[in-house]
Amino acid sequence: MRKIYFSFLVLAMAMVSMVAKAADYEFKASCGPNSEDWVIDQAYFPAAEIAEKLGLADAAALYELVGTNTAVYLQLADGSMTNEGFSDPNQPWMNANAEISAYGAEGTCWFAGIGAEDDADSIPSINVWVGQMPGYFKKIYTDSDLKATFYIVNGDAKVSFELSLHVDAAVEIQMPTPTTSLSALNIVKNYEVEIPLMVGKQYEGKTITATLEGIYEALGADAAALDATVADYTYTPTIKTDTIPGATEDAEDTYSYSWNDELAIPAKAVTDAWFGRYVNYDEAADKEVIFGNAPKPWGANGTFYIQKIALADGEFSFTAGQYPGTLKVGDADYANLYIINGDKAACVKVYVNVTAPEVADFANMTQVGETMEIEVPIVTNSADYDAKNFKVDFDAVAEALGCDPADMVFKAFSGENELSDNYNTNGTGFWTNKESGFIAGWGSGCGFYIDYHLSNGYYEIGHFPSAYTDEDVNNPSGINVFLTYGDKYYKFYIKAVVGEKEVVDDNAYKCVAQEGYIAQIQPNSDYTTIQNEDGSWTNLVLDLDIDHITELIGDDITFYGEQVAVVDGDSVATWCDAYSCDPKPGFWMGETEFQNHVMCSTWGSGNSFGYSYANGKLTFFQIPDRHQAGYSATTLFYLVNETTKQYIKYTLNVQYVEEIKQLAETVGSEDVNVNVTDALFNKDGVMEIKLDLAKGLEAMGITEEILEAASVVAPISTIIYNSQNFEEDFMYAKNGFLVNNDADTELMANLAADGTVTIDPMEMTFAAGSEDAASVRIGIEYDGKRYVYVVNLTAPGATIGATDNSAGWWTAFSDFSTLEAGKYAHVTFKNFSDKAENWNNWVLVAQKAGNTTYGAGSDEYFALRVDNYGWGNFYGTPSCDYNWDTFKDDMDGSDVELEISLSEAQEIVVKATITTVDNKVYNYSYTSKSIGADSFNFFFTVEKAHLEDYKVSIDETSAIIAAPAAQTVKSGKFMENGKVVIYNNGKKYNVAGQLIK
Repeated sequence: MRKIYFSFLVLAMAMVSMVAKAADYEFKASCGPNSEDWVIDQAYFPAAEIAEKLGLADAAALYELVGTNTAVYLQLADGSMTNEGFSDPNQPWMNANAEISAYGAEGTCWFAGIGAEDDADSIPSINVWVGQMPGYFKKIYTDSDLKATFYIVNGDAKVSFELSLHVDAAVEIQMPTPTTSLSALNIVKNYEVEIPLMVGKQYEGKTITATLEGIYEALGADAAALDATVADYTYTPTIKTDTIPGATEDAEDTYSYSWNDELAIPAKAVTDAWFGRYVNYDEAADKEVIFGNAPKPWGANGTFYIQKIALADGEFSFTAGQYPGTLKVGDADYANLYIINGDKAACVKVYVNVTAPEVADFANMTQVGETMEIEVPIVTNSADYDAKNFKVDFDAVAEALGCDPADMVFKAFSGENELSDNYNTNGTGFWTNKESGFIAGWGSGCGFYIDYHLSNGYYEIGHFPSAYTDEDVNNPSGINVFLTYGDKYYKFYIKAVVGEKEVVDDNAYKCVAQEGYIAQIQPNSDYTTIQNEDGSWTNLVLDLDIDHITELIGDDITFYGEQVAVVDGDSVATWCDAYSCDPKPGFWMGETEFQNHVMCSTWGSGNSFGYSYANGKLTFFQIPDRHQAGYSATTLFYLVNETTKQYIKYTLNVQYVEEIKQLAETVGSEDVNVNVTDALFNKDGVMEIKLDLAKGLEAMGITEEILEAASVVAPISTIIYNSQNFEEDFMYAKNGFLVNNDADTELMANLAADGTVTIDPMEMTFAAGSEDAASVRIGIEYDGKRYVYVVNLTAPGATIGATDNSAGWWTAFSDFSTLEAGKYAHVTFKNFSDKAENWNNWVLVAQKAGNTTYGAGSDEYFALRVDNYGWGNFYGTPSCDYNWDTFKDDMDGSDVELEISLSEAQEIVVKATITTVDNKVYNYSYTSKSIGADSFNFFFTVEKAHLEDYKVSIDETSAIIAAPAAQTVKSGKFMENGKVVIYNNGKKYNVAGQLIK
């Protein structure tokens, strides 16, 4: 019986497999275990066909979609999709289980990706590719079948691609256990291999080969076995760091370096092995001397690298290159590589030979394209380098030159008709002579510099400190620079526009959000900031959520920091775009006493930390050994759309820690909506609002008895800022976010242990009928848990009519409001009546714009009563769904929400919802005849009634549309259960901006 059941089970599973949906497109590739290629294979699929499946107009629309780098997703094991953690646009590195994994991490072995690129016949196509980590599979002794499913997504439509890579099993090779102690090695052979590098180039990546004559015989090694495993048996010495006794932290001679006896593998498989200089201080000679070159992380003063170490029939090969801008002519950087067989080793010294490029004769070259002019704003008397980035379409330049972008050479004039690429900046670029416009050396007399950043798509331009004075304002200088290929050049004229520093006018920009983050950095002896579980170090990356950013301000983003400027003799904070941290745009932070936070600075050993921005992410760096655990600093930065003048303001709190700490978890939040009345104020003019702490204490799992041990915190979005004791003040802006200085403070608040929030409204009066509104975000934190209260303050609306409902006809009026075509008036109030007659309630009156006389005669368009009645030359018939049997009682105490607008036909349209005290909801609508005007005035009056909390707001958005299911709403204004509600990021508010639970 069990066997039969099993057979049916197998059959059922097979049938399920048969009906499972296959991918829309499939691509399979294969390779051997010893392949040294990165990309194994690729394929092309018709873009027009895929565009149609995705509901796009054409291939061009598909190219644009894929080019956003947000439309390609990887399917995870649980069936969900993600594009978080992709190493390159539309391409992740993965492990064998198709899980996203970091390049170089344990188990990372292959990658796959999707792009938009014409095929060989210039047919618009979607190209897919698969690749591997060369060398990874040399020790995998079974066949590897790697498979991943990707999707291109457009709204609800998606197209799937199944990409796979088959790798043949490796043949296991036995080698003796290597001796990795340098003192115990028997060095049987020495070789030298030159790495020729050109000064100032990019990463380069040259293939270096050299014959190691007699290596197999000298090592006593099997040639085939050594050839197959050489990358795993090549070692290099490492450095031991010692602290000099009595040295201070900031002293130049804090550390001394010596060789470790233990050797290490510099580059497993093809991962980069970076080497950098270690420097000791020679007291006798009173100078620093290079002790030696040893492995260093990328970016931590590494000068050159090797990778893809291989040996074949005595031919030793590897790929080598340099860190841009670090090597100069005459540098003698080197590294010793030990190829080990048992206790025998061959020492291969690889050394760089740095040469200068040749000078070209400009007279024999031909210009392509139009000269591109870049104007560089330079501030007079600036003591900084003021680096800025200028975007350039280098792909278009390369197309004009008829070459690949990587083949272009950046040049400038070194003299009359002499083009040179003899770079003299710290990168790939030139300093210019301020007077002649030719290349000059760094120092007095030079003007500005220009660095070429092909991979980042921009020129970086800055100037020599204080090189430009007030005398240069009307005497701009410039330099011609060129991108060349063969005998062709593309010309750029870089022009310095010299002027006084402009301080950003805050009134010209609109802050659409204030957010914040906490960054935790672990002290380290190089520039990296986070230690991984395996002991390796990487750089902390904070994800600011690029989708959220573009939703708020668009995708044209400029990254600004903050620095101190002197205006009219006063120190003020102003935006800064003088980028000092690579990769740019980025800033190093310097210590300052200004407002107790660090600000943008030039690079230097006294800095705190640095961070760079790219595509919604911040990457952090530190000055080696600059700070210890316990140090913290706060800084501000801004993401700005210069076209729309909108920006997001960020507060960044950086904390140095021994270990990464789990931040407190927000276990709940609560909105407290307060209509501010005189009764809330004490004798000192300060509001006192009592919070019910019971729900918060329950969520945190604490009792009132231990409340005094808790902290009071003020959250700014994702950051929780300024933990304080009870009853200490926080400074706020009106929107509920903390501020850093008194000048920006609009109200102050604190929280007492008994739940009393005390709020000083400063200049706000919250007078009835005013537009005063503010929020206070404050919370309680204890034992890793946090509960947040958002206290929303609004001024009460106006009262119209005597509160005893004694007002006679045409004796009590609201203020006039003016409404223009294309805008919407939102009116809310609570209606009260003596209930003697149906018409003893509210009345809406419309009349000509500009006439503010109550009872305007012929200028009156209509009067509309709540009881489905009205009059006037432009009066139209209203409609309602009232219950007339209960109408009088229903209207008394009812909440009224109206939207008033002017249609394209110039008809006044009124839509209202009326909610009774027992929650019955009525709808009332009205459309007038065409008034023949683009604007009008309106007001409300009453008879034997009165209105309380009367408020009017006018904007460009209608609140009345059909409501979808509430759970699907992310943002917008809707009619729901007969009332206007506003959804914002999944939360629901009434038209007064108060959160609805």
